[in-house]
Amino acid sequence: MRIAYCGYDFFYSCFEELLSQEHETLAIFSFPCDNEYDFNLRLETSAEKLGVPFYKEPISPTDINRLSAQKCDLIVAAAYPYKIPSHEGIPFAINVHPTLLPEGRGRWPLPWIILKGLTESGTTIHKISHDWDSGDILTKKKFKVTEEDNLETISVKSQIAAKEALGELLAHFEEHWESAVPQEEGSVWPFPIASDRTIVWEQSYIEIDRMIRAYGKFESYAKFNDRKWLIQDAICWPENHSHTPGTVVHKTDRELVIACKDGLVCLRHFREDLDSRVP
Repeated sequence: MRIAYCGYDFFYSCFEELLSQEHETLAIFSFPCDNEYDFNLRLETSAEKLGVPFYKEPISPTDINRLSAQKCDLIVAAAYPYKIPSHEGIPFAINVHPTLLPEGRGRWPLPWIILKGLTESGTTIHKISHDWDSGDILTKKKFKVTEEDNLETISVKSQIAAKEALGELLAHFEEHWESAVPQEEGSVWPFPIASDRTIVWEQSYIEIDRMIRAYGKFESYAKFNDRKWLIQDAICWPENHSHTPGTVVHKTDRELVIACKDGLVCLRHFREDLDSRVP
């Protein structure tokens, strides 16, 4: 098939799957990335090697018309933040979403998989429709979620599942397309705001551990020692103590141990929040 791809490097595994099946790429649509937390360098490099256009502006009706004139068969969107316009003239359009729809619609649902304490999640591929993440479901791929998972491992599991799901879909595309299942009501998991990501030391060590694992390198916020901090990684455990929650009870050359309601939190990777993002 002749394909237009929309996304960034998070789901680069999906683009690799398209290449492995020798589908023809007509254009790649991405968006500006800082290439520190969000990346599109691999996609841009692939566009150069393939000799196809690479766009960072939102895909537009003009782009759709041009792709239609090029006999594009399929638009593949994978973690693409812009809405795909009406694609009349292009037979198929699909989206790769990193939850088991219809649960977990939204722009950044991955942290909620950990925050909600789920034991199973997965990736869904669905038809693109007028409403975000709501088109008929073409296929799903599940994976287990453990108490050791963090944002990085959940991301990797989602990427592996997405590649496998896309490979199976493309191998039997017409069959999946014809047997697609309409979504039920489901749920939207909101994009986290600063207060959602702020540690409250009066909480249980279990709740704090989930928050730190859920946001990982994108950081949770915290206050202690009369300053504001950004937390990337910590180890939490239950402990009977008489310390006031939020008190620094121990420090090493690199780590700090802070009391919470029913345990201790050993901060391993953290830094002062000079932007004052903590409420």
